Amino acid sequence: MEEYLIPCLSKEIFKFPCPGCGGQRAVLHLFKGEFVDAFFSYPAIYPLLILGLLLLNRVLLSSYQNSFLIRMFSYVSVAAILINYVVELNLFFRLI
Repeated sequence: MEEYLIPCLSKEIFKFPCPGCGGQRAVLHLFKGEFVDAFFSYPAIYPLLILGLLLLNRVLLSSYQNSFLIRMFSYVSVAAILINYVVELNLFFRLI
């Protein structure tokens, strides 16, 4: 499966990481059962996974009871993505 990962176009074209860099590797680690490695590849994977399950529950069961949780995990996911991106950019610029 690792052979078929889609390369990051931002890194390929601009030599600059994007906010989603590491997401594919994290999903691959989850499929392998390497949960700690998934977190270190892309820390936002767990809030996004929970958000996806909540949204799937809402669509399949037509349940509007978890709208607060969906909103909360949306905020947590965006915050985790932004924090990860800032850390990634900091590391990127230190290497230059």
